[in-house]
Amino acid sequence: MDAPERTPTLSGVLLVREGFAMAILPPIAVRDELESGLLVEADTLPGITETFYAVTLKRRFPNLVVRSLISDAKGDVIKT
Repeated sequence: MDAPERTPTLSGVLLVREGFAMAILPPIAVRDELESGLLVEADTLPGITETFYAVTLKRRFPNLVVRSLISDAKGDVIKT
């Protein structure tokens, strides 16, 4: 695991979990804490979104399962 000072989200999670701060964090970063009730979502920020990327190396023998998952998620936009 990265050191907290190198990972801003992890730093925020650790501070919030210990009760020292409030933070703007992606819900996925604190999913377990939200489900268990350890943390609560105080508010939402409409219009703020995150972009996730699926990155894979070009392979001599492509993994068809990975290609299918990426295609389904992105709507058949795959660069080869």
